[in-house]
Amino acid sequence: MTPSPIGALAVDPTDHVALWAEAHCRYLAQDFPEYGSAEWRELHPTDPRRFAAVIDAAEKWRKYGDEEGLLQWFREASVPRPPLSLTVPTQENRATT
Repeated sequence: MTPSPIGALAVDPTDHVALWAEAHCRYLAQDFPEYGSAEWRELHPTDPRRFAAVIDAAEKWRKYGDEEGLLQWFREASVPRPPLSLTVPTQENRATT
């Protein structure tokens, strides 16, 4: 089978090792559209940039969870709290001398 041009390179869509290697290179170079975007949907299913975007989305999910969960964490983390100097020390957080 003759390799079909994908991006600037020619990758044989039946060569899984070559596709994985190219997707990995694209992922590391951040050379791919955002997963699910219009540009991503226009890519051919065997385009390594498409798979690189899938890897990126999966890795973000693994690290950060779903988007709503991450936004909720930011909301909770940004709630104003009293300074530590105004809190009552407990036995566990008192310095021992």
